[in-house]
Amino acid sequence: MSASSDADVAMLLDMRSHLSIVHHLPGRIRLRLGPALWRRATQVNSSVVRQIVTRLEGIHDVRVNAAVATVVIEYDPKQVQPEHWETLVRGDAEAAGLVLNQWLARYGHLFRNTINEKE
Repeated sequence: MSASSDADVAMLLDMRSHLSIVHHLPGRIRLRLGPALWRRATQVNSSVVRQIVTRLEGIHDVRVNAAVATVVIEYDPKQVQPEHWETLVRGDAEAAGLVLNQWLARYGHLFRNTINEKE
C-alpha cells in the first residue's frame, strides 16, 4: 500500500469518532455526523460527494439532511455487506481498516478521478 493510501485510511478511520449510526436496516443506513465532521462536510461540494458515492457499486442513493446533520445511504445489501457499515462505524480500528482498504482497493480510482476532474 502506498503512503497516500495509508494516509487516506488513517484520515477515514479518524472520521469514525464523529459518526454514529442512527438507524440501519439492510439496504438503508442513516448516519449522524458529529459537529466537527459536519463543519468539515459543509465545506465540501455535496454534488462531488454524491457523484463519488453513487458511483460505488451497490449504492443507489445518498441524501443529506443538513437540518439534523444526517446522511441516508440506500444500497444493495447483496453488493455491499450490511455488516461492513457496522464495522466501519462501530468496529475496532483494525477491522475497520481492513474494510476501508478493501473499499479503497476496489473504488479508490473513483475518488482520485473525481477530484482530478474538479481541478
